[in-house]
Amino acid sequence: INRHDIELLFNPELFKAINSFLTMNDYTPISCSFYDILESIATKRELAIIEYFDEAKQQMSVTGKIQNLFTQEKVEYMHLEQGLLIRLDNIIAVNGMRAGNYC
Repeated sequence: INRHDIELLFNPELFKAINSFLTMNDYTPISCSFYDILESIATKRELAIIEYFDEAKQQMSVTGKIQNLFTQEKVEYMHLEQGLLIRLDNIIAVNGMRAGNYC
C-alpha cells in the first residue's frame, strides 16, 4: 500500500463515488488485453482520451492521466489524476482503441 492508496481510503468523496457505482448493474470484466493497454498507458503516464458511460448512462469524454487501476468489491476502476473515477466496464474507448475489440 502506498501514500496514494491511503489518501484514497480516507477520501469520503471517492468512497461515495465507489458506492454509487456499486449500486449500478453487475460488473462485466473487461478483457485482459484491454486491461494491459490501460496498465501500459498508466505506467508510461501518457495522456489518455477516455470515452465512457457515466452513472446516468450518458456518453462522456475526458482527457487525463491514469493515476491508478484498482479493484473494489470485485469491480475494477480507473482513477484519473483529476479525481474522476470510472468503472472499467463503462469504458467505450481509450485513445481511439475501442474496449470491445479485444479478447
